[in-house]
Amino acid sequence: MNVLRPIVRACFAAAAWVVGGCTAPATQVWVVLDSDAPIDRRLDLRATVSTPGSTMMGGTRTWSRGGDARPSIRFPAIFTVVPAKDGPRDGRVSLHIDATLRSSTTTSVSFRRTAEFQFRPNQTWTLRVFIATSCLAPATGCARAGECTVAQRCEEQGLTCGDEGRCVPREAVLVPSDLDADLAPRDVRSIDATDATTVMDATMAPDVIDASIEDVPPPPLDTRPTCPAGASLCGAACVSVADDPRHCGGCDRPCPSGQGCVSGACTACTAPRVMCGATCVNRDNNTSHCGACNNSCPSRPNATSTCASGRCGINCVAPFLDCDGREDTGCEINSSDDPSQCGACGVRCNGGMACVAGRCQCPGGQSNCGGTCMPTGGSCSVGVGACARMGRVVCSGAATMCDAVAGSPSAEVCNGQDDNCDGTVDEDPACVECVTFPSGLTVNNLALTEGDREFEGHGPSMTLTSTWSIVGDRVQAQACVRARETTSDWTTGQACRTLSSNPAAGAITAILEGNYSGGYVDTDHSCDFVPGGSGVSSVTCVGDTSGDDVCFGASTCASNSCTGCDFTFSCVRVRRAP
Repeated sequence: MNVLRPIVRACFAAAAWVVGGCTAPATQVWVVLDSDAPIDRRLDLRATVSTPGSTMMGGTRTWSRGGDARPSIRFPAIFTVVPAKDGPRDGRVSLHIDATLRSSTTTSVSFRRTAEFQFRPNQTWTLRVFIATSCLAPATGCARAGECTVAQRCEEQGLTCGDEGRCVPREAVLVPSDLDADLAPRDVRSIDATDATTVMDATMAPDVIDASIEDVPPPPLDTRPTCPAGASLCGAACVSVADDPRHCGGCDRPCPSGQGCVSGACTACTAPRVMCGATCVNRDNNTSHCGACNNSCPSRPNATSTCASGRCGINCVAPFLDCDGREDTGCEINSSDDPSQCGACGVRCNGGMACVAGRCQCPGGQSNCGGTCMPTGGSCSVGVGACARMGRVVCSGAATMCDAVAGSPSAEVCNGQDDNCDGTVDEDPACVECVTFPSGLTVNNLALTEGDREFEGHGPSMTLTSTWSIVGDRVQAQACVRARETTSDWTTGQACRTLSSNPAAGAITAILEGNYSGGYVDTDHSCDFVPGGSGVSSVTCVGDTSGDDVCFGASTCASNSCTGCDFTFSCVRVRRAP
């Protein structure tokens, strides 16, 4: 099965095509075609030959590569230009390469690369043509109105856009054939003799490509090296066409013997430049010939070599620094994260700081307060009552403070707030009232929760409480008694009763009185008196009686029949609405 090979071989003359390997004429030019066009975009190429100064066009050949092209050639592609059958063997030829770079849409951009050369009788030479997409870059200084490209500006100047995307003369530089010695003969041997003599004129189909060469394996995709900035790919090597005497100003443009290449032009060496081998150099600043020919400045870690006044040195590659002063260690410090050399030699991060991107910085949530990292940014407040204000914690010298400013106090009114900012709410006498109760409160008929109802002289231990709650304009008292035997079977009884106060002069907003708590251990069968406090005047209780103690019945001192207590209330201070 025939498959299209990446090496395109087509021979054509100024007036007619010779298909296949031709008859391998002694007078010919091998054209090596290459491009940096991306593989995902289709590149259409049309090669045409003509005689310079003539409007008559000779053979034409078209190829496509990349994108949706089927079939698609691969670079580098090779074809041969030979003299016309009846033309002179030393005639001049203009080779035009029209390149159209297409996008995924219907848009496309085109330019022409022109190379003029003269055949050399009975000799085979090589011409390398590189289709540089930089020729399509926008340019200024064109005669035509509106935008133009580098290639269009070159054409206006009678030049052509060359390998580096710059305007160069149309006169091509031929070099002796340097193609792989095994490649061309194998192609030729692979073509039938009948094909080698087939002549096709320009009116015939132009798409005949030698696809029958089964013994030439295709090279892998993207095998060309990627050259660094300032270098160009000439053949399989990256070179500097600015100063390489073998490729001066472009690939395969050698300088005459005794001349060097300076800024892409062949020139005789003048002081301070001297010839070092085949290269014209300034030994004062050339890192390959620093101070003397072939004295190359060594490479150092994290640095680029320099040559100044004929002496080798280094320039550190940011963020690296040379802090030990030793050239052999290069730039040994990474100043972006070294806390002892942060951003510059000798800059140390202290006070808990870390080196981040070459600057001493505190961890998240902290700030540099006088050289020490301290927590900042949190919420804080100043002032009390109505004067309280919220803020954020900030640095204040070597300490921190709240950046809020307290409000100003005002006269106290009965509104449930601390208007005068003294820490007390509604302390104005007009806001306070002491409510009274209509009577005392008896807590008896205790419920048995443990034991056999009889204390039998073992106590009991009496626990007394009274708590206050707001019910509208009244205070509700809840008095509770708990009596528990101190030994034996731990007889226990308890009960609670409630009583509402007399109404206040307005709705009660707060109770200023604390809850009451008292107690004692009964040691006899008599009536006992317990001191009051917090709204309770006094409490009288009967603990241990002569019969059952936790029972239902009177619990007054007179009857002395069941355990219980009588609460007498004083008044309970409250804050009320005006």
